[in-house]
Amino acid sequence: MTTPIHGKNRNCTFDNWFTSINTARKLYDDHAVTMVGTMKKNKAEIPPSFVELRGREKNSAMFAFSGVLTLLSYSPPKPKKKIVMLLSTMHRRGDTTETVRLPDMVQFYNETKCGVDTFDQLCHRYSVSRRTRRWPLTVFYGPLNAVGINSMILLKGSHADDKEAVPDRRTYLKTLAKALIKPQMEARLRYPKLSKNLLSLINGVLKIEPAERAQARQAGGRAGRVGRC
Repeated sequence: MTTPIHGKNRNCTFDNWFTSINTARKLYDDHAVTMVGTMKKNKAEIPPSFVELRGREKNSAMFAFSGVLTLLSYSPPKPKKKIVMLLSTMHRRGDTTETVRLPDMVQFYNETKCGVDTFDQLCHRYSVSRRTRRWPLTVFYGPLNAVGINSMILLKGSHADDKEAVPDRRTYLKTLAKALIKPQMEARLRYPKLSKNLLSLINGVLKIEPAERAQARQAGGRAGRVGRC
């Protein structure tokens, strides 16, 4: 996603889904791209004192530095005490604003996070994520949500002169999902031992008539019986 700005000394603002030490270093060292983003507090690289709430004053900030990396632990002045973690390769000092003692990193993130928040809201509104104990599947849900958003942006860009040709997001995602699963459903339909419930469900989604259904199953062939050798 950052390929178009590689080598142009630009900055990216991330949320905690994308922010990591390795990503920050790779973007800076290999592509001359700086980043500012929130971090999850369970990252192994974060010092324990940065996430400790006991004895921590509100509206206080702690900084850590390592090469081009600046890590900030910020406790905002809110009724409920909490810690906000930010990582930056753009900021090199632990500066704070003179008026409300708000760290510069936090102020910059608040000013540029609009796109990040919009992306999160779009992901959550029509999310493919489901409860599962299979962590590879959980990781896979994230790119699927991103693909749904990015592909619609490309569709809008290609139809800039004809906005009526672009459907609303709900309709677009339903059309995209059906287009992606249609080849697999057609292949399953040719399986001779498919259960009646699943067969009926696939026929309903593909809108296949009984005559077409019989043709599709015949094309799949019948499995021969096992005989004695």
